[in-house]
Amino acid sequence: VSIPRDSYTLIDCEKGGKVDKITHALAFGGPSCSVRALENMLNTKIQYSVLLRFEDLINLTTIVDGVDIVSNHTFTQDNESFVKGTAYTVQGPRALAYARHRKTDSDFKRGDRQKQVLGALQSKLLSPAGFSKIPSVLGYVKANMEVHFNPLRAVSMLPAAMVNGSNYKTFELTGNGKMIKGIYYFIPENDSLKDIKKEYEKIKQKTGSGSMNFLEERIVKDGVVKEGNILKVDSFLNHQMDINLFDQMGEEFKRRFADKPINKIVTIEASGIGIA
Repeated sequence: VSIPRDSYTLIDCEKGGKVDKITHALAFGGPSCSVRALENMLNTKIQYSVLLRFEDLINLTTIVDGVDIVSNHTFTQDNESFVKGTAYTVQGPRALAYARHRKTDSDFKRGDRQKQVLGALQSKLLSPAGFSKIPSVLGYVKANMEVHFNPLRAVSMLPAAMVNGSNYKTFELTGNGKMIKGIYYFIPENDSLKDIKKEYEKIKQKTGSGSMNFLEERIVKDGVVKEGNILKVDSFLNHQMDINLFDQMGEEFKRRFADKPINKIVTIEASGIGIA
């Protein structure tokens, strides 16, 4: 969901609770305040978050040797020029210049550019040329970025994404600009907010939000990362199998696929044998 930076909403950590621009939440209370502001606005629970800074975008696009974009606007930012409709491979400061520009069009268009760069970064990692970069990207994220999620969860999703592609939906909060006491704010439309809240509720009902956390927690607790970023889980998922853990996993698989006519199970190495 793309949320305009000037969105007018409650920020509970600002001076005991104040309606303000959502972008101010980070300054008043850090990432946790931003997360709470979004949770209050969208009436949902955010389990995972990543704080992506300018230098992170510069470094991540450099690590993968650039990402492919098609410019959605003609402009110059930080001495870097782009022509609408032209394809570019951007990395480092040039990638940041493309993603941060908004002076000659709008914050909405900038949001589109940011989504474009991040989507291109994901596509690069899922490509044959980029798959080998995953350990380096993961290492950078763990060492330098403020993340509130288990990076192993993202890595575990990559094989499915490589086979099926990325089919996630994107939404944009709509509304209208308004001057309040001489300050510009973006006032979200009630219908737009309702539609987004409904989508979150559908996802929650379909996936049972957070129901596989027990597996992530066990991997974080007992998994061992070996040289070369190889994850060793043979003390409970492979050579030795924790039967209680597998029972929990089986119950979750049953819940998720109860209405699916499953006739084939494909496993990855030996860790999938117990589940099969």
